[in-house]
Amino acid sequence: IDVLYHAAALKIIPVCEEHPMESIKTNLLGTWNVKKATLKHSVPKSIFVNTDKAVQPVNVYGACKMIAERLWNKDQTKSSRFSTVRYGNVIGSRGSVVPFFKDLITKKTVIPITHPEMTRFLLTLDRAVETIFYATENMKGGEVFVPKLHSCRIVDLVKVLGGIDYPTINIGIR
Repeated sequence: IDVLYHAAALKIIPVCEEHPMESIKTNLLGTWNVKKATLKHSVPKSIFVNTDKAVQPVNVYGACKMIAERLWNKDQTKSSRFSTVRYGNVIGSRGSVVPFFKDLITKKTVIPITHPEMTRFLLTLDRAVETIFYATENMKGGEVFVPKLHSCRIVDLVKVLGGIDYPTINIGIR
């Protein structure tokens, strides 16, 4: 193995809040186990695909991913180097806001909004893959690669997907 990509995660925030030990086991201890295996087998390059929610985390998921990133990028060796790619929501990925909203719009259901000023960083799958490959080619060990992304307000995303007057309900920040 020349390169290992670690992208496994339990990423649905309400699930992580309801079952914090599952988040710890998957997002933190799972990452630690992958790193140990990588070191044991002297994989030269390993990339951890992480989330923007690891920055100043406000929930269990973000806290687990923050600590996992720190463990991942720590303790480089001559035979194994570790770096991280960190970005926001990949449009259309499982659990992302776009397919969730599209499903609600198809069912003509009111869309729950956590807060009207809440934003999301969005990127295409192609851009996510480009960022990972860029990191693979340019890593030295210990870096966190963060693509420059535009953000959009969640209410503007609803307008684009459902129309300017699509009904929403404010449910509060989780």
